[in-house]
Amino acid sequence: MKKHIIVVLITLFTLLFVISLLMSVTENEGIQNRPVILDGENRPELKQIESAIKNLSIRSIDNDTLMLADIIEETKFIIYNPEIGCQPCFDTLIDATNKFSFELENKTIVLSRFYSLRDIKFFKLKNNNTPFAIYDILKTNPECILDAKEKPMAFMCDSTLSISQLFVYDPKNKNYLNAYLSGIETLLKSSPERK
Repeated sequence: MKKHIIVVLITLFTLLFVISLLMSVTENEGIQNRPVILDGENRPELKQIESAIKNLSIRSIDNDTLMLADIIEETKFIIYNPEIGCQPCFDTLIDATNKFSFELENKTIVLSRFYSLRDIKFFKLKNNNTPFAIYDILKTNPECILDAKEKPMAFMCDSTLSISQLFVYDPKNKNYLNAYLSGIETLLKSSPERK
């Protein structure tokens, strides 16, 4: 057990180091826009998001109505597309995640507001039959704090619906995306739930 905790801590520090290194390189190149990665010191905003997703109603590709809490039995990587957002940004995030390893394929959930079941199926086909679990966010849900950002985002979510590693995708910061996904992949591989 201690070994797993040490591995997770080392992985987390490595991820933070790589991201901070990338941020300093970009800053030196004169780019002012930085990706939003919330964790640790940003717990108040994460708590608001956690509260919002605890009661999130979703619909599966098979037309089953569920609660998000019902499908997260282990740590998952969630990609969230806000109701009014940047569709090309969402497509880029999905495409980049699709190119990553088997680890992300089996642990990724896509949440978006689709107009119909047909749209969910079309989305799956359009993205080369992506292996990700895809769910529609039901219209009966109240407006979610995640929709306020108007950009797609990704985050880790464990079985208690605690969120970490929140990343808001911005097309001005494409170079951070692969580093972020690589760090997420490492975290999922070292997750104690995986053992």
